[in-house]
Order: sequence, then C-alpha cells, then structure tokens
Amino acid sequence: MQRRTFLTTLGATAAATTTPAFFGFSPSIGSPDAFTDFALAADDIDTFRDGYPGFVLRYEDADHRDSLEEWLEETETARIHRDLELVNMLAVNMSWADAGRTTTFGIDRYSGGLNDLEYLEYAAADAFLERPEYFEPSDLASQSDVDHGLGIGERLLTTSFGTDSTPDYDGLAFDGDAPTARLREARTLVQAGDSVLEEIDTSSVRVCVADTGVNDRWIYEDGEGESRISPESTDFTGGSDETGVDAVADGDGHGDWVSACILADHDEGHYTGFAPAAELIAAKTLGDDGSGSIADIVAGIELAIDTHADVLCMSLGSPQWAEPIADALADAWDAGVFPVAAVGNDRFATTFVAHPSSSEYAVGINATNVPDSGDRDDTQLSYFGNVGPHPGTQDFSDGESADAKPALAAPGMNIEIDPVGTLSGTSMAAPMVAGAAAVLAAEGYDNETILERLTDCAYPVENFGVTEAEHGLLDVDAALRGYEYEDSQEDVRNDGAEARDRFNRALSATRGGFW
Repeated sequence: MQRRTFLTTLGATAAATTTPAFFGFSPSIGSPDAFTDFALAADDIDTFRDGYPGFVLRYEDADHRDSLEEWLEETETARIHRDLELVNMLAVNMSWADAGRTTTFGIDRYSGGLNDLEYLEYAAADAFLERPEYFEPSDLASQSDVDHGLGIGERLLTTSFGTDSTPDYDGLAFDGDAPTARLREARTLVQAGDSVLEEIDTSSVRVCVADTGVNDRWIYEDGEGESRISPESTDFTGGSDETGVDAVADGDGHGDWVSACILADHDEGHYTGFAPAAELIAAKTLGDDGSGSIADIVAGIELAIDTHADVLCMSLGSPQWAEPIADALADAWDAGVFPVAAVGNDRFATTFVAHPSSSEYAVGINATNVPDSGDRDDTQLSYFGNVGPHPGTQDFSDGESADAKPALAAPGMNIEIDPVGTLSGTSMAAPMVAGAAAVLAAEGYDNETILERLTDCAYPVENFGVTEAEHGLLDVDAALRGYEYEDSQEDVRNDGAEARDRFNRALSATRGGFW
C-alpha cells in the first residue's frame, strides 16, 4: 500500500501539548543505533518488567530468530516475555548493561550488547499505552469550556502564517449539538440504514477488535443461539494468553461498546450493528484499567493476521510513535487485514492525530454528531477529535507521522447501544468505519479496494475541514455502489472550515511541520 496522500499520524490518546520535559537525551558516547529514539528517551517511561526495562526487538527475518534467542540466553538478565514470530519480533526485559548501555557520571556509553547484532532492525521501548478517554453524555463540553491555550510564541507564529491565532469554532459540535442517537440513526446518517444492509450477508466476515475485551452477550449470538465470539479470542494482558470467550471479558465496557457497534444482532433494529452475522475475534490488548503494553497491542495485531481477520478495529493509542505497532500494521495490511483506528479525543491539548492512526497502514477516524434534523448536510465534527496535519515532530516518529490527518468522519457523539450504554469519542466513530469495511469485505472486496471505496466515495460536508476529515463523511451506500461525488471535501468547505484548516496548518508549522 502506498503512503497515502492523507498520511495518517498519531492515533488515540492524550498527551501534553509539547513533548514532556523528561524526554530529553543525556550525553552519550558511542553509537546507540539499535535503539529507537523513544527507547532512548528516558528511563522513567513506564516500560519496566521484573525490575528491568522492556524492549520489543525486531529482527530481519526468521533465519535470524535462533541467533537472537541464543544471544539473549547468554546474557545475565534477558528474559523473553512475548514471542511475536509472525511479525519478526520478540518482547524482552533486560538490564541496560546487557543491552549495551552503561552510564558514568551522567554520560551514557553505548558499546556491545544489542548494538552488535547486525540482523537486529531496532530495539523499541515496550511502553504502556491507554485507550482514549471516552465521554459519558454529561461529560461533553460547551464552547466556552474549550480553548487551544496557545503560548505567546505560538500565537505570534500562527499570525505570521496568515491566520488568526484563535480557531473558528463554527461548524464544530459541542454538548448542545449532540442529541442522543440510537445506533440505527447513526448508521442511517452514513447511508447504512436497514434497506442498505438487509441484503448483505456478513457471516463470512471476521472482525478483530483490539481493545479492553468483550462481554458474552446475546447480541453476539447467531440464529441458533451460538456465540459469534471466536474461541480464538485471547487475553494478552494477563501474561498467560488465555483463549476463549470467558478469557476476554470486559471489565471496562469500552471494547464491549466498540464490538456491539460493529457486530450487534439486536431484537430491536435500533441497536443492530453493521455486520450482525460476522464473527468477532476479541483481542484483549488493554486491561480493565484501559492500558496495555506495546508488545500486547502488537500481539493483538498478530492475532488478526493469524486468524485471517478481514478488519481490525483499534480504538486505542498514544501521542508517541511506536515502531513495533507501525511495522505490525504494515504486516497486517500485507496479509489482507483492513485496520481502522481512532484519532484521539484531545484536540485542545495534543491537537494532532494519535498513533496508531498515524501509521500509513491504519485509517484514522474523526467523530461527528448525529444532527437533530437527520440531514447529513447538517453534520458537525466533534469539538474533541484530533486533527492534522501532524508536524511529524516530538513524537519520536522520525518524520513518519508528518502530514497525517483523519481520513474520514463518522458518528461518535452520544451514540446509544443497548445494553452497553451511551458514549462519545473517536473510539465510537472508528467502529462505524470498521463496520462499513466489514460490509464491503462481505461483498468480496480486498483491503486495497475497501480503502479506495471508503475514501473515494465519502460524502463531502461543508462543515468539515480537510485537516479534520480529509475525504469527508462515511457513506456506505456510495461505497457499495462505487459512486463518487462530483465535489471533493476541499471543494465544499464553508468559511469556518477553511479558517480551521488554515489554523491547523499554521499550528503544525509552529511545531516543526512545513506545509
């Protein structure tokens, strides 16, 4: 898959508006080429297991796997805690001394250790990531409650780029613009109403949801009362990788909501999902506290590859780039999986789209309201959804995230699903697009064609900026028919959307982006 024109960036959680102070580098001697920038950033990033820092090691190919394992066995401290053979990775914990770094008088020296392994592509930090914070109905903010809070320097710089230092909020949806909508109303807004979906049999489709798990509910049963939750579903958070429906129970509710949005088969059509006959592969990559390690998330992606999933939904992420996740997603894409990711709910702090929606191989999704009128021309983007273009700086991506934007928008504000509840967030929008991808997969389209149809056939909405939803609003019916609208999203933008695009580009430029 080519690097798309919308180059996705960071995917789903909050961070500070600038890189935290502890991400500074100490003086070093030698060549630390084996380690990613994030791994080198600081010892107090939460990567520790059994008292030692955790790393995800990517080797070149299977021929070098045995050599790496033999080398690890010869060290004093290294322990393998996750084998990720399908994506050429091992997750280990080991001392910095065995890894090849020593520190004397505050000066780091790199010699030997992982640096000597020519077949090792990199050693990345096995940090812990979190799902984006979702919103209960009473949690949505009013316009008076939000502010970009730019510093003096940023205000001056954005003005120098020819735009006001205060973004135009006209066209964004706040609390008063987001009435509660049942799932059917959300589907109907994106042209996936009952009449569109009723002729499509999704029973051949497999959907992997990498999240906090799923609860064994009747909405995931088939016509014979058998669970559509795959016995291959796996809990990667407990250390023993237990499989089965009971193993992936969701104590948080986030993954259960996401799964229901895609796959619920409800007696009341109001709460039926996009693919009510599809099989669900639950990858519990986040614990009930909403956090999970990079290695565990990669294991969830690997499960999608191993089980031949058609679609992967990831409503999770980090403000920092994770090379193992990006590489695993590239492998998933090559294996025919279609990955979808939330862009994050932190527009007025971190601003730019979160990882893994920043990866070239994940489609980043922003959230919208479902307007009272039900008219998609009245649709507004959520005030909280992260935007582009990512500057490609301060996230340790070495520019890989540069220019990333949300690809599409879908309903994600006050969406009610029985019996799992009413939630808001880009986490709620991502499964709408994952559901659409499942519908297209049921029609026999591969992931390349699904991407083309979803983006080329999206519906342009005047309230959307291209830095907020580059291709527009999800349109399932048009994607099924291959119908492309005459106007692009850029063509139809109103003045407020254009002003926000100018602001977002200028703000990106103040942080190292060049547009």
